Amino acid sequence: MELSPELIKEIALQVSAKLGTLAGPDEVAALVREVISRLSISPEQNNSSNIAPEPANNRKSKKLIINALGISGNELAEKIKAFIAGKALRITDISSTQVDTFSSLIVLIDYTDYRADLTQLKFELEKICSGAGFKAIIQNSNYYKTY
Repeated sequence: MELSPELIKEIALQVSAKLGTLAGPDEVAALVREVISRLSISPEQNNSSNIAPEPANNRKSKKLIINALGISGNELAEKIKAFIAGKALRITDISSTQVDTFSSLIVLIDYTDYRADLTQLKFELEKICSGAGFKAIIQNSNYYKTY
């Protein structure tokens, strides 16, 4: 099958719509094969040019990991919970450890149903952490290949 620039754009749009911008290479490759297969079918056989997203219960969960270290007593966990409230996000786990005057906080955030800009979300979370006096590392869990 010849891939025209228009077809490549259509594939990229469908992959992005289904997997988001931070999908792993294996997920992208599998979906690209599926999209090419569907686009190879004649329009009469294919009643939709878009691949419908899988139901939430069948999708692989997408998680962000916040690892923050700072001075104790700044209630960072509560600030993150308040920020998450009302968004298409969910805290799946949170852990805090106290060492001397320092506090370490790890937060797992499920963003499977989040459709806004993930880079902006990471920036806002980092800003909340730094505003509370914490240095934060915010990573996608795909890095660890556990989710």
